[in-house]
Amino acid sequence: MGVVTKTLSSAAMLKYKGQLLQNVNYAVKSAYLAPLLADVPTVQPATAIQTNADWAAEYEDSVVLIIAR
Repeated sequence: MGVVTKTLSSAAMLKYKGQLLQNVNYAVKSAYLAPLLADVPTVQPATAIQTNADWAAEYEDSVVLIIAR
């Protein structure tokens, strides 16, 4: 069993290869993900509704813009 990480674009394949492929997916084996998920701490539900500004302020240091050329 695995977790789907990407789906092949049927429209792109029809355009470039002339074939309509369906249900082509790429996945990561669950055996590889299980150890990672075991290390994720449990998050308690929020007691108060946060505004978008509150959320942004809390997580702004965790977000990084990456530009690949």
